Amino acid sequence: MEKLGDIIARAASSGGILEESSLDSDSLELVKSVAKKRGAGDAPFRVAERERVVYRLSQATAEQRRILKSLGVTGEE
Repeated sequence: MEKLGDIIARAASSGGILEESSLDSDSLELVKSVAKKRGAGDAPFRVAERERVVYRLSQATAEQRRILKSLGVTGEE
């Protein structure tokens, strides 16, 4: 229980967020054992899984921009 208290104190001092990578394997297992995926009110931790999405312009963007501009499309229509 003392180790869980230490982890909770660490989370509280960092705005309530702990990165999984900041935990050693024992701490991670302990957190997973008391965490709920959707964050029930009685669980000390909630698992927050986020997926990073990145959008990148394609190589055809410059040509498409030129065509739209020649057609008078400004984006303000």
